[in-house]
Amino acid sequence: EYMNALNSLLREEGFRISSARSVEEAVDQFYGKRVDLLIADLESWKEQGVAVYKSMRDELGAKNFSSIIIAAPDVMRGIRFSLTFDDFVVKIEDPYEVLLRIRQLLWHQSRLDSEHLIKIGDLVIDLKSYEVAIQGKRVYLTYKEYELLKCLVLNRGKVFTR
Repeated sequence: EYMNALNSLLREEGFRISSARSVEEAVDQFYGKRVDLLIADLESWKEQGVAVYKSMRDELGAKNFSSIIIAAPDVMRGIRFSLTFDDFVVKIEDPYEVLLRIRQLLWHQSRLDSEHLIKIGDLVIDLKSYEVAIQGKRVYLTYKEYELLKCLVLNRGKVFTR
């Protein structure tokens, strides 16, 4: 099955995955855990796929999250941009395209939000004032700690040696 192959691929790549079989279960998981991205396979809910996804968005309300929808070509005709999704994938045999789109979307979420602010989730680094905050609370760092954090954040995904 497509979603099993996608889940295996994402786990191999180091992602933590939570699956839900219903809207209620998805909403409970979304509020109970820190979720960075919602991937909805519209086809898994058969004819109601678009309606189920819309109902999930309505249930989650103002919670800020990104989403990718996956749908077969015939389902894509019924999708409207009012569904408010960040990306979509036309379902093919190989789920690798979904992995690439996830990486791209997460990278865009963490890029520089302005000329002097870096935001990654709850972490904010102000390059102009040399301040760091997590969940709005200031974190006091030494100069070396700040420079190391900044270097690691600006070079996410790269491996460094001493």
